[in-house]
Amino acid sequence: MAREVVDTAGAAEQVSNQMLHRDQLREAERDLASDLITPERFEQARKEIQRRLLEDADAAPIQQAVG
Repeated sequence: MAREVVDTAGAAEQVSNQMLHRDQLREAERDLASDLITPERFEQARKEIQRRLLEDADAAPIQQAVG
């Protein structure tokens, strides 16, 4: 019988990274609204933030099957 073990440190790090990426996106949105960056630069920033978020999600397995 296998049981699932939750890696709480890894899960906490993943949530922390998600919050960081969300904050970065909000900051870029504010910069765009304030005309501090161009729409093109905003799109670049948004894509980079999404890429890092996906990388973090792929790199941090939350659950591991243990026998």
